[in-house]
Amino acid sequence: CDTVKERRTQLAQIFPDCRFFRRYDDMLDEHGIELVLVATRSMDHVDHVIAALERGLRVAVESPVAVRFDDAKRLRGAAMKCEKNVFPIQRGLFAPEYLLARKAMAGGILGSLHHVTVRYSDYVRRNDWQATKASGGGAVYYAMPDIALQSMSLLGEKPIQMWSELMRISTSGDAEDYFYLRLRTAARVVANAEF
Repeated sequence: CDTVKERRTQLAQIFPDCRFFRRYDDMLDEHGIELVLVATRSMDHVDHVIAALERGLRVAVESPVAVRFDDAKRLRGAAMKCEKNVFPIQRGLFAPEYLLARKAMAGGILGSLHHVTVRYSDYVRRNDWQATKASGGGAVYYAMPDIALQSMSLLGEKPIQMWSELMRISTSGDAEDYFYLRLRTAARVVANAEF
């Protein structure tokens, strides 16, 4: 499903046996759907997930699952009412560099842990909905969840302190395009995360 005709046409050439839809509701009404992957604007995730749940469909959703806590509670209530699971997708937990770091740490190759740094610098200037807060855009929603989860997992214990900084450096909209996160455990192990 895509509102942009050119993208539907391009995908139809790659996947000629698939049906493509302009409207989300039309796609949900199609028979034979087993799973819906919600990868729309962040502000639309909750409504799109609930619409799929109400049709009895399984749903996976890109991060963030919800932008606001109240929306997350509403989504949880809908999932419980429909007796369906919602599967958040956290791609960062399957990133090759993260899996390699976990393997090295589990194998004892590195010795005792004192400091973790997780940094992604694949910055591209956004000029779409990801650059606006009203659409749920910004690095805190599209990049920080994966990087924060990687950092917390590598620490090996629950952090007791957290500090973060968000900045808008060069995006065309009002949403931040940079974040820095610092976590510290009771054992004084520190994780620095940056995007």
